[in-house]
Amino acid sequence: MIVNTARGAVMDEDALVQALASGKVRSCGLDVFEDEPKVHPGLLSNPSVMLIPHMGTHCYEVRYCPSRRHRK
Repeated sequence: MIVNTARGAVMDEDALVQALASGKVRSCGLDVFEDEPKVHPGLLSNPSVMLIPHMGTHCYEVRYCPSRRHRK
């Protein structure tokens, strides 16, 4: 299983699709993509892949505490 929540460029999506097809990788979960906002069609069509929107800024502190957002 591969999980990438870091940066899309970390993952070679062509290689990942091939590894999923061959069985070298059984599943993956991604919330960032190599060529955002585009998502590789081989990932979209694979039932062993979980794709979700990036949640990096979806926490109370980032959304509702302006003093934290503008620290230097």
